[in-house]
Amino acid sequence: MKKGQISNKLRKIGLLYPLDMLRYRFMQYHNLKDNQKFKVENANIVLPPDYFMYESFQMNYQKYYFGGRETAEWILKKQ
Repeated sequence: MKKGQISNKLRKIGLLYPLDMLRYRFMQYHNLKDNQKFKVENANIVLPPDYFMYESFQMNYQKYYFGGRETAEWILKKQ
């Protein structure tokens, strides 16, 4: 069964959002210490709300900021 089929079945029975929220909370807890450390060391950096970076960056602030910065620099070099 493909991921899309599973998502559709979960959506039909009303479990997609609750399970997604559970995964979101787990990722938030999983990265809590590292993210708190990042905020202390980089107090001047403004980050989006956790849920915005949850899917693509697994709610890891360091991965979001430095990975995104590295990608932006790579794009600028390509122009």
